[in-house]
Amino acid sequence: MIFLRVLVVVLLAAVAYCALGYVFTRERRYLRLAWRLLVGGLVAALVFFAVMFVERLTAPTAATAPDAPSARAAMAANQALDRLAERRRIGGGAQPVELAQRR
Repeated sequence: MIFLRVLVVVLLAAVAYCALGYVFTRERRYLRLAWRLLVGGLVAALVFFAVMFVERLTAPTAATAPDAPSARAAMAANQALDRLAERRRIGGGAQPVELAQRR
């Protein structure tokens, strides 16, 4: 992922360099090159995100894995943890005691 971030920064720097080249020289080839770089980067980004989206849709989930616990077992385990946490909240701590102040 760091490679992609560096690639995006390099692409944006190239687009900015070409845009500045157009501003200072008024040669349209710099503007055409900046536009091609920008469109190419956007197309590459769309393809990348499309592949990630398709992978997300087709990847097996934890519930469909053969060694995954059933939903009922997972729910029972969560309920047991909730009951334990509730017991600790109710009886777990001593109430603050106010001491009489001496005058």
